Amino acid sequence: MNKAITRCLFVIAAITLAQYSFAAKQPSKKTIFIKELQNLITPYNTQIIIDRQRIHKIAEQYLHDDEISEPDFNWLKKTAESYQLTPKQRNDQAFFNALLKRVDVIPNSLIISLAIVNGAWVHQNPSKRFDFLCVTPCPTNSDAEQRLYHFFLSVNTHSAYHHFREQRYQLRSQQQTITGRQLADSLLSSPAYLSQRHVIKKLVSTRQWQKMDTL
Repeated sequence: MNKAITRCLFVIAAITLAQYSFAAKQPSKKTIFIKELQNLITPYNTQIIIDRQRIHKIAEQYLHDDEISEPDFNWLKKTAESYQLTPKQRNDQAFFNALLKRVDVIPNSLIISLAIVNGAWVHQNPSKRFDFLCVTPCPTNSDAEQRLYHFFLSVNTHSAYHHFREQRYQLRSQQQTITGRQLADSLLSSPAYLSQRHVIKKLVSTRQWQKMDTL
């Protein structure tokens, strides 16, 4: 074999290896979707934590007969109504308990696990990728952010998820971290998740999935 052929074969092999290495480093569609979904969920859960802190601050004033500002009162009223509650008079601890049961995070790992078991990333139509969030009928032509809002509102208000909210509130009362692993059983108690329960519980128990729950 002459030097020209040898050199040519060497170049071809080098190019092939480089192409293989490049392809191996490219994230899969599934990985990209998980990252996109996590980037969508995390700011939403972060805002919920901020809202909870504000509720605690207002409750501390309101339950001790102190006046609260008009912006705080209006914000509290609007927040309560959005979570399908009606603000009560001062010294009503039950109202604030009920509100805090609803205004709380849903672990990233649980939502992403639901997406995975439903094969959300394989849909060619982007809007179809978020159908799994429609645990109750979603608004027509809603986008990903609107469907995520709908999912959070449904889980945090609908009677089907009462047990989930109670268990989450109990974890908060015990000052425990809210994770998908701890809440999987209560969220998946709905018959709609019966066939997916085992796979989702297995996913949220892995170290990789647990790292998603940081709030």
